[in-house]
Amino acid sequence: MNLLAPVSTIMNCDLHVVLPDDHINLVKDIFERKRVQNIPVVKHGRVIGIINKQGFRSFFEGLNNHFEYKLMKQTPLKIYTAEEVMNKKVFTLEINDRISFALEMLRDNVFSALPVLDGQKLVGLVTSLDIIKTLAKDKMMNLDYRIV
Repeated sequence: MNLLAPVSTIMNCDLHVVLPDDHINLVKDIFERKRVQNIPVVKHGRVIGIINKQGFRSFFEGLNNHFEYKLMKQTPLKIYTAEEVMNKKVFTLEINDRISFALEMLRDNVFSALPVLDGQKLVGLVTSLDIIKTLAKDKMMNLDYRIV
């Protein structure tokens, strides 16, 4: 992998986003149906937060400890919004930022995903898994050349 290459070469462009006022039943549905790990929250075309699957699960585990939740069961899916469960600390990358920079941000800031912007427009997402997949693919290509 060329660590000096732009993040646009490894980013995931198949994005599923939610608005801050969307109910978390939509978030739950996206996690279940699309099998993604991170969902950017966008307002007026700008990324204002991100919801990761692990944090989303933790939110519900916290609710499980409350008596009211046991009574309401599915009601929180209709009461809470994406804005209430999103992580407001979001670090973004520009489309031409280097992969090495993305690696530093993932390592140093414990982010699970980094939205990639082209100006102000969300165009992709880079995760540690994207980097691992690229490394594994490169490794397999190198093995293929040695076998021949």
